[in-house]
This record gives sequence, structure tokens and C-alpha cells, in this order.
Amino acid sequence: MEQYLIKEGSFWWPYIQTIPQPNNEKGLQTPLYYEQDDLAWIHGTNLDGGRNHRTLIWREQYEGSMLVLKQERSTHELSGNRISQVQHYTWDLYVWAATILSSRCFPGQVQQIEAFQALSKQKMRTDEVYPVLIPVFDLANHSPHARVEWRMGDKACSLYTEDAIPGPSQIWNNYGPKGNEELIMGYGFSLFENSADRFAMALTQYSDRNSADEGSQYSNASRLSSPKLSNIHYLNLPANTALSCCSMQLVQALHAMVANNREGTMHHESIPIDITDRITTHQKARVVSKLMVFLQSKYSTITVHNRYLPPWPMNEKQFHAARYRRSQLRILKIITGRLAGILQRMIDQPDPQFIRLDHILSRSPGSFITDFRSLLHHGIGTRKPTKIRSLGLEHLVYTIWLCSLRLHHELQNRDDRNVDTNQWHFDLRCWTSFLDEVYGQPFDVDQSKRSESEANLANSISESYLEVIQAAAQRHVQSMYSDPRWTIGFVRWGYYIVQEESFTCPGVHSKGGSEDELILFLESPNTED
Repeated sequence: MEQYLIKEGSFWWPYIQTIPQPNNEKGLQTPLYYEQDDLAWIHGTNLDGGRNHRTLIWREQYEGSMLVLKQERSTHELSGNRISQVQHYTWDLYVWAATILSSRCFPGQVQQIEAFQALSKQKMRTDEVYPVLIPVFDLANHSPHARVEWRMGDKACSLYTEDAIPGPSQIWNNYGPKGNEELIMGYGFSLFENSADRFAMALTQYSDRNSADEGSQYSNASRLSSPKLSNIHYLNLPANTALSCCSMQLVQALHAMVANNREGTMHHESIPIDITDRITTHQKARVVSKLMVFLQSKYSTITVHNRYLPPWPMNEKQFHAARYRRSQLRILKIITGRLAGILQRMIDQPDPQFIRLDHILSRSPGSFITDFRSLLHHGIGTRKPTKIRSLGLEHLVYTIWLCSLRLHHELQNRDDRNVDTNQWHFDLRCWTSFLDEVYGQPFDVDQSKRSESEANLANSISESYLEVIQAAAQRHVQSMYSDPRWTIGFVRWGYYIVQEESFTCPGVHSKGGSEDELILFLESPNTED
């Protein structure tokens, strides 16, 4: 800023004249120079959040610098060729200077560059890397295919290339593998069919595993939960058909995030999960579902702004933003489709481990299914899965069904004549025994490990569920729901298990429909990892 303001008085003025000037709108194409019409092309994308975040950071830096500058001017006038009028150091000029530095600088170590030697003895550590502007060399444009090598010496900087440079053609630099999001944010351009394109998301572990919000790759990476310990992960499109777009680090981070309290006691980093294999586990189902739901949401967040877009880009900024936008939507759509295929394979198993409303209403043991259907009819007015989902009553239905199943098995145990040879019914029996081991007996729920607010909420909801059961029992006094063991403690047992063992699954099932649905996973010691 200072060297620009003193113009011809600066040793660097000839160099400064070769770079885009602050008043040259066409020369600066990064998102901080977008007008309102340009911003429409990045609304909903990570780049939108990245622009806002960079503006915030630079504004804080600028205001902090201005405080220092004003304090220095108050003690003594700035001498020599330095500008003494603080008002000339404007926010717009700071954005220009920061953009020039971030888009044209090279990394340099203090011990490699002679000009830093004197400073290194004062405030600069010799083992750190600092941004350096190198006139002429910063004119080279980017090509991901250029084979170049940079060599920094004490007094010289050299660029070597293995490529032939025919005729009057430009010499290319290679900035490294950068997606269009990073290229637009840092330099103001994009590449056609950029093989380095990717979708950035930051995962953070927090007490609320189900929270989700928006952000971006700088905080511009889309986040799955409120920030505490944030790690940025990237999704890209590999050439093969396998879902190698998800790194093992991302899968394990998601696993730790979505694990229920039972799974939370395990060491997630030591439990490998391959989401592309044919094995179905509770952990894999949760990871795939969580990632898929989030990516679907992000896709919708971008496309909801489509109605505000003009038919086509009107300038260079909009052209690059539109290319980036299309690429992000393509990545999200393809990866979501691959995740849907994985879920579909798990859901369509002959003996399902996914327990859905359709299953419990059609495949539950016949000795109590009649009573259960009657309860739904009298208690909530419907027994149609689509209607139950639309009313938001899935949790209630699963809770009552689980408690009914547990009571049914207890009654069966007292009657040796009741032998059920159905495999899925046998699996359900094993599952309820497993739940007894993990969560304790249904009539003696330990709430000591719950917070007061959690316990109060569970009691309140369980009371409302019990009222539905009692209302149905009055209409059908001979049903199992007239059994005196139906207490708030019994219902609370089922409530807690459904809270812990269920998850939201995107609507990918083969019988039609697109709505998300709550699902229980039939897990026992035989199916656990």
C-alpha cells in the first residue's frame, strides 16, 4: 500500500505498474471484486462462504493495522517518502494489496533470500516460510500439465522446465493440483474439465452429533456440525467406478460423529469401515446415510438459487463462477448417486437388517401383529407407513412396536408350545436379548447417567406414548396392551433404544417414494463388528 501511494518515489514503482491497478476492475477477478450480479452465480456454494470468511479476516487485519498506523502517526510524523496521511490507507486499497500478494506471491524461506537476512535477526524466524513477490516470474500463468522446477538460492531464483517451448509462446508455471474453487478464490480463474476439482467439507466433533450448518473451504468447507475440532476433507471423482472419493479419514471421522452412546465407547480409529464392500453394519449404514443426507442438502442449497440466475453468464467473473457451480453440482450428484446405490444394496437384502415401518407392519410375528395394527388404528388413526411418516409419528410407532415385541418374547418364553420357525422372527428374538444386555431390563431403566433435561424430556414423551397405548387398550380390552406391565418405565426403555439405535435414511428404497425415513438396525452379537 505504501509503495503504491508514493508512486514514482518508490524503487518498486516500475514493477507496481506491471500488475493490475486498484482502479482496474477487469484486472482483478477474485470473488472479493464480485458485484451483486456476479455473486448470484456462487450463492449456496462453498465459494460464497469462503468469500465472506476472507472478507471478515482481511477486515480484522486491516482495522488492526490502521490502529497501529494511527498510533505511530500520533507519536511522530512518518518520515521520508512515507505517506503521513492515514486516510489514504483505505479499505479498498488494502483489499487490492492483499489480493495482489495472495495471488502473485511465492513461498520463500528467510535463509534462502538475501533481502531477509537482516530482518531475520530481529523478528523473523529462519525456519518459517514467508510470502515473496518476485517481479517478472509472477507473470507466468498456470497449467496443471507444465513440468517445472523452482530453485531458490541466496541471490537468484530460477525456473526450470522440461517442456519444449516452441515459437513465440508463453512459459507456463504450475501452481500444483488446485480445484476451481481454490483457483477462483486465489487467482480469479478456472480450468475446463479440471481433474483436481473437489468438494470440500469440514467435519467437527461436537456434543450434538446431529447438528449441521453451512460454511466453506477456508471456513468455506461445508460443515456437518458446530465447530470445535475441525478437519477439512475433500470429495473428488476418481476415474474408476469404486467409491474411492471418500478417504478413510473422512469415513472414520463420520463414524466417530454419528456413533451412538453404545458405539461411542469403541475406539473408532481402530475399526476399519469399507463403505464399498458388501458387508452391512450399523456403523456403515449410519455413515453412508449421514453423508448422503448432507450432500443432498448441499445440492438443494445450491440449486434453490437457480431461479435468480440469468440465462447465461454476462462477464468473465460470471463465466468462471458458472463453471465452478456446475462442477460442484456434478460432484455432489454423482457421489450422492453412488451412496444411494450402496444403501440400496443394504436395504434390499432378503432377510433385512434394516427394520422399516413396512417390515414391522407386515412381517412381525403374527401372534401380536393384530393387536399392534389395532393399536395404530385406534391410537393414531392410521397404519399406513407413508401417512405415519408424514405425521412425524415414526418414533412413537417404533417405540411401541419395540416394547410390544419385547413383551411378546417374554410371554412366549412362558409358553413352550409357541415355537416360531421364521428366520427373521428368530433374529428379532436374538436382537431383543442383545438389547437387554446392552440397555438393561425394560422395567428397570437406569436414568442416573442422563442429564436432568434428558430424563425430563424422556419422561414427558414416554407419558404421551403411554396415553396412546392406554387409549387403544380401552377400545380393545382383550389385547396385549391391557397387560399391567405397560408402564412409563417400560415405554421409556423403548424410547431410549429407538433414540440410540435409529437413524435417518434417505429415500432410496425400491418400492417408490423419495422421503427420508427413520430406520432401526437389527443388530446382535452375530452382526456387530
